[in-house]
Amino acid sequence: MVYALQWFHIAPLMPAILSSFGVPTQYAGFLSTAFIVGAASTQMPAGLLGAKIGNARTAGVGLLLLSSTSLLLGTSDNFVELLAFRALGGAGAGLFFSTAAAALAADGDKGLGRRLGAYNAMFNLGALAAMAWGFLGEAVGWRTAAALPSPFGIALSAQLLAVGGYRSRAAAGWRAVYLGLASAPFWGAAYAAQSLMPTWLQKYGGVGQGYSGLLTSASMLSGLTGGALGSLFDRTEDKRRYIVAVAAVGAAAFASTPFLPAFASAFAAFAFGFAYTLYITAIYALGVRSGGASALGAINFIDMSLGVWASDAFSLTMSAWPPAPWLLLASLAAVSGVAAAPAGGNYIKTLK
Repeated sequence: MVYALQWFHIAPLMPAILSSFGVPTQYAGFLSTAFIVGAASTQMPAGLLGAKIGNARTAGVGLLLLSSTSLLLGTSDNFVELLAFRALGGAGAGLFFSTAAAALAADGDKGLGRRLGAYNAMFNLGALAAMAWGFLGEAVGWRTAAALPSPFGIALSAQLLAVGGYRSRAAAGWRAVYLGLASAPFWGAAYAAQSLMPTWLQKYGGVGQGYSGLLTSASMLSGLTGGALGSLFDRTEDKRRYIVAVAAVGAAAFASTPFLPAFASAFAAFAFGFAYTLYITAIYALGVRSGGASALGAINFIDMSLGVWASDAFSLTMSAWPPAPWLLLASLAAVSGVAAAPAGGNYIKTLK
């Protein structure tokens, strides 16, 4: 939860950050991009390190780095320095995510969707808390608000570093590559929406800093629900239709967002958050069987490397025509649904 909080807690603070450094709104996506570039850079090393020292300890190293750099965000003297700290934090996030998930997968295939769903649910719970950070920023300023999660993350990382735990193999395999390529568009769309929806609502919806984050938090609330329903994937026989259906729901929600009243955007956010969590839980369940942390690291690396541009495209296109970024995200979700569907054919037997 503290890990996910530090993914998104600066999202509702972005307009204040940009204003303090005199940076135009169209560059808001650069902060999201810096974080993802850092996270992508450590996805593959995370699997290798997990095979050496254990997945839990690797996750602890990642959480320590992420939390330490969050503490430094408030000390930034300029926007470039802030980008550098955010990229370092992303590197820590990259070390944590796949190794923590692989540790949960060590108990075997039975109930795998349920366990990974619960993991995604806790991620969304942390992200949900992050969306309230706009109110905190209004009260204490963005610099203090940006640094506040750090002490909790550092304390929790010490516990993970003391754990031995499961070591997964270092090989990822072609299945993970396929799943990463298929899921990258939807991943990029979801990250862009959750990171930049507060900025969009403040600029085009007439919503204040605190409430923009609150409306966006509906996507994390639904993700919490979707994660809790991760067992649906375990129980669904036709996994191909499952993948297409949840991606279609996400695409429809993205497309409707710019045409709704500001208060109703929360319903669209709830829908795309729910759909994405069900989708990515399926992708992880399909991938983790083939190579543990290394497979998840490969999927995340491809997702981040190929999906990161969606945040920049979002911030640039919204200046030209406000609905444009949402229609772009809808098309990305639809592409991922079609592309990943073959993977649901009895756990990718055709690729064995």
